Amino acid sequence: MGNRKTARYILDMHYYNSLGNEQTSLKKIVNVTAKSLAIHCTHYYAQIIDPVKGLKETKKSGKLPKNKKEKNILIENIINWIFDNSKCDELFTLFLDENMINSEDCTKFCHYDDTCCWDLNLTEAEFKALQKELKQNNLPAEIFYDSSKTICIDKDVGIIGKIFRKLGFECENTIYYSPKQWQSMKKQGGTQ
Repeated sequence: MGNRKTARYILDMHYYNSLGNEQTSLKKIVNVTAKSLAIHCTHYYAQIIDPVKGLKETKKSGKLPKNKKEKNILIENIINWIFDNSKCDELFTLFLDENMINSEDCTKFCHYDDTCCWDLNLTEAEFKALQKELKQNNLPAEIFYDSSKTICIDKDVGIIGKIFRKLGFECENTIYYSPKQWQSMKKQGGTQ
């Protein structure tokens, strides 16, 4: 990867969940995103986490072809294999990377296990190219956002929470909002 400056982009779950129609299905979003980013990648790793009964092969990995058309065909086949053989569409692992990858070392396309744990590590130019590709496929360009734009709000944990924190216990006191979710919350007149 060298010294290219990348940012972490994540799926806006609030926005994704509010779309709710077949044209913006998870499979379509994964397919368009993976094909768009595969041009920068040489390797893949895929795993079905919740396979249909009787499935023997739950993992696939290897080198991606250099030819763009062959690469796209392989990516589509992998995605079809995942979605056709999973009990739950959102439970799978798919990594696309520039180097040999493992779960601690993913750089480009990282769908670790659940769709809420999906991130992309891209340069600004790569992200803009992805947004263009999303638009061309009738998907919203803003479905991914720069994770640094996440809004973090500390909620009051009360006296008991403060006592536990002083004793060394962790208290979950931060709520995280995507920009779209924050915007929606503000329009509705509150932020908890």
